[in-house]
Amino acid sequence: MISKSKINQTALSLVNDRISYISSTDTIWELGINDLAVLGEYTCDSIGDDYFLIFVTASGDRYEASFYANERDEFLTKLGLNLGLQLECCLCNSTELNSRVMWPEEITNKPLFKFVPTKANTIVKRIKEWVIPTSEIYFSHDVEEYLAMNINVV
Repeated sequence: MISKSKINQTALSLVNDRISYISSTDTIWELGINDLAVLGEYTCDSIGDDYFLIFVTASGDRYEASFYANERDEFLTKLGLNLGLQLECCLCNSTELNSRVMWPEEITNKPLFKFVPTKANTIVKRIKEWVIPTSEIYFSHDVEEYLAMNINVV
């Protein structure tokens, strides 16, 4: 997770069909636009960064970028033009675990993730879970099915 103090030191860019997530000093990750299979957004109830854009490749690898990254709006406009649709972030008012597919159109607005609450096995962990609930995160059935049918992975 990127700390809040570093959020505005990151940026998203799309140059020569390469999606890049960069910090003020380095490239955090990069992938080709042709490697993008699913794009989504995800929010969580967190003290730190709580809103992310998620980039999923054909092999099921995921890359995340802070929603608060610099140049996000310009990036999404440019990426949307390349993908042939207008990309919209719709979870801006979400204050809890939530996710949504932004692209491809076949599964747009479906959940990107399913959240499975973790099971605490000790009293201390149960108290911690009561105060700060945690969940394991998996691709939703719709995303798994899309990847399996269209890309033959997952």
